[in-house]
Amino acid sequence: MFIKPILTCLLFLFISSFSVLQPNPATLPVGDGYSLTGKWCGTLTQKQNGLASRYKFEMVLEQNNDRVNGTSTIATEGEQPEYGIMLVEGTFKDGELKFTELRIVNKKLRDAAYWCIKKGALELKLGIKKEELKGKWWGCVSQDADEPEGRIEMEKVVETK
Repeated sequence: MFIKPILTCLLFLFISSFSVLQPNPATLPVGDGYSLTGKWCGTLTQKQNGLASRYKFEMVLEQNNDRVNGTSTIATEGEQPEYGIMLVEGTFKDGELKFTELRIVNKKLRDAAYWCIKKGALELKLGIKKEELKGKWWGCVSQDADEPEGRIEMEKVVETK
């Protein structure tokens, strides 16, 4: 009489213990030994006054301790994309990349248009099968404002050999 409910409870506890052992991809811890070095690809969105509201965005980063250097590339979508390549530097601490673009090193852009020099704060999210950087960026209009210009979302590119 009491054995069936007890066995049912034990079975439930046994099965539910497996879900505790499976890490939640959004909350995997970021250790001090993690490196951002590599290529990250994704999108940048912008709230107002741009060539578009959505762009292709990528960063190629090299990390040395907590210092990060590399390039960022922004590009419009379409048959004849316009692009800008910027030098970037920043820091990576406690799972957050804080970056600043320093200057434009190459660009293709229509007359009377310009690329914003950006800064941003991106949080690293480690999943089972992907690594993501997501966060906010500030640029030309709101460089020192509390309100960000938009969002950046990228995934680390896994190189296959």
